[in-house]
Amino acid sequence: MIQSPDSSELNQLCDHLRAVDGADGDRDAWPVEKLALCGRAGVYRWFVPESAGGLGWSEADIAAGYLQLSAACLTTTFILTQQVSALKRVAGTTKGHIRQHLLPRLVAGEATATVGISHLTTSRRHLGKPALHATATATGFVVNGYSPWVTGGCGADFLVMGAEQSDGMQILFAVDKTQPGISVQPSNQLMALS
Repeated sequence: MIQSPDSSELNQLCDHLRAVDGADGDRDAWPVEKLALCGRAGVYRWFVPESAGGLGWSEADIAAGYLQLSAACLTTTFILTQQVSALKRVAGTTKGHIRQHLLPRLVAGEATATVGISHLTTSRRHLGKPALHATATATGFVVNGYSPWVTGGCGADFLVMGAEQSDGMQILFAVDKTQPGISVQPSNQLMALS
């Protein structure tokens, strides 16, 4: 497990990421193997406090780690940043059942998550109605709509999403991608990412 950004284990992980690069011959393939390598090396633990099963790296150490990973594989590192965003939101929740059941799996790299929250602050805000609308019920919320941008939604097990209620209050929630009513559309081919 990588304990610090100057460890030989991080160098080894970067060497493995480079070796896997292009091995399958499909530049557009989801980097399942690379993300699994990061999980086994303990990369997800960098971002979570020790009290929650992580390593609690400082911002400087995280930046140094990201620099090394991005030099080895920029695409994997970009996807990793989205997974880390979801991981941090799960780690920061006050909902004990989410932390208890999902956080250990994410930290260990046994499951992956990504975020779909850009529509809460930027994308589609100009249209005047929420992309995802939440209605409170006696047992939780019913959410309808779509998230216009979920980086890595095709490869994640869980989606940390955001929705807006009629009164403007926003909620964040985690959903298992395999639940009924959830679908992830094929991603657009973007020149900047291809």
